[in-house]
Amino acid sequence: MFTKEDLTRFKKFHSSGVEMRGIWHMPNTLLKDGYDEGTLEGVQKLLDKVKEAGYNTILIETVNAYTVYPSKYTITRPDFDFDNDQYGPEYKNDYLACFIGEAHKRDIDVHAWTTTMRAGRFNETLSKSIPKSIKPEWLARGYHNEYGLDGKYGELLWLDGSNPEVVEYLINQYVELTTNYDLDGIELDAIRYPISNIMKVNTAEELSDFGYTDIALSDFKQKFNYEGDFKEEVAVNKELKLKWVQYRCDIITDIVEKLKDAVLDIKPDMLFSAAVLVHPDEAIAIACQDWRLWIEKDWFDFVSPMAYYTELKDVKTSFVETEELTKDKLFNLHGIAAIIVEGGDYLDHFKQMDYLNEVGGLGSILFSIRQFIRDEKTFEAVKQVYQENPAISPLKPLNDILDFLFKHTKEEVFAELKDTDYEEVLAKLEIIKGKVNEALVKDLSKTIKIKLARGKK
Repeated sequence: MFTKEDLTRFKKFHSSGVEMRGIWHMPNTLLKDGYDEGTLEGVQKLLDKVKEAGYNTILIETVNAYTVYPSKYTITRPDFDFDNDQYGPEYKNDYLACFIGEAHKRDIDVHAWTTTMRAGRFNETLSKSIPKSIKPEWLARGYHNEYGLDGKYGELLWLDGSNPEVVEYLINQYVELTTNYDLDGIELDAIRYPISNIMKVNTAEELSDFGYTDIALSDFKQKFNYEGDFKEEVAVNKELKLKWVQYRCDIITDIVEKLKDAVLDIKPDMLFSAAVLVHPDEAIAIACQDWRLWIEKDWFDFVSPMAYYTELKDVKTSFVETEELTKDKLFNLHGIAAIIVEGGDYLDHFKQMDYLNEVGGLGSILFSIRQFIRDEKTFEAVKQVYQENPAISPLKPLNDILDFLFKHTKEEVFAELKDTDYEEVLAKLEIIKGKVNEALVKDLSKTIKIKLARGKK
């Protein structure tokens, strides 16, 4: 299947053994491929396949307007709404509990991937497009009064973050997830406004921009003491555009803080993260997503810029830019997806995941299981590389990491460092430089520094 050049390249894969091997998953999207996640056997079959490939972390889409679990606050997806103990006596009718439980049996961590501000996908009528738990007046509206933003994935609908009822609705969802499920982490995605061109165009006709609800416009006018014809002026006035962008950035940032507090008040050690648009300045301008500020406020254990490119140089640019912000404060775990981009293949994916390890990225996250399993060559390449280079996620507790490293290196120092103060571990690692794999010492030191900064054990 692979050329000699491929095999030689694979042999040179950079992995110290401390590496997050993550992959995003959209449930039940491989039904036609023989993975029916409406059954216990289907969930087990899928997880066995992911385990075979060597991944140690799955970020599973749990909320995207509908949930994949029984909820008091929103509507369960029809393909996961059971009442006949579909998943057996252990999990009964709860797909998410089944997925988490079976993943943990295979030593795979599970994070809830939540598309926070998404409200559905337009389908003929509004009533057919959103769950009954979402009120039509909760939807964000476009400059031209449109409900959704049309694009590659259809006309997506979004929630209006300026509406207090929406914020309460979201908090209830995250409290429920945190309370009811044995998750290893929770990730915010789509925690922004729809992509906008407001800073690039100067006419109302060209403008594609969201957030124009009565609540938002009234609130903006009050906060900025504005009395003119806002919609007419915002299309042409740069200063007003900047204020409008900042106003919506503040809304999203406030929601992030409230969700973070809600989750960590229940489980202080829950890993909390965000999948973000690449390039922080651009993320502000096009989506009102100020993730640089979120990092400065120390809200996350890791961020995952979604560097969905074919070209390695574009991933490099994003990684270097993000590393300047994260440094040793949190993990920079990039999202990569060369295999979903036109022209991308297994070699592009390999080069990207290898580069991120080589420069101290401590792993990466692939989008997504569906494309990965369907792309036989990428699956086999990753499987070969990962099986030859076992690794443990840097997000695991330090003692688990040290146990793993001792098992795989037989270096007594890793057993001796268990239950040791962080600073003492770092000092010891400085002493053994040159005696133990240099890349491992570097990656482990970085991992410990971040854990120390985050107060994680």
